[in-house]
Amino acid sequence: MKVLVINCGSSSIKYQLFKTDADRVLVKGIVPRIGEEVSYVKQEAGSVKLQKEVPGLSYPRGFELIVQNLLDQNYGVIKNNSLARRNPQ
Repeated sequence: MKVLVINCGSSSIKYQLFKTDADRVLVKGIVPRIGEEVSYVKQEAGSVKLQKEVPGLSYPRGFELIVQNLLDQNYGVIKNNSLARRNPQ
């Protein structure tokens, strides 16, 4: 089973995705400086690292970036978003 842990602070979102049956961290990341003029997203999945600058991030946009990064073909660790497809909003 995989468990995504999210920690929202006053100006950042930190996250880690754990694989519980293997007792290891698959990915960890941070979206700091939310609400400031310039922010960035930083993610590490083993030796695969991502960092990109993003202007004017809000919390909703920060969460969108996290999901996009987790699903990305090049540096993500989740192959599909089947849960979202089963529970449309």
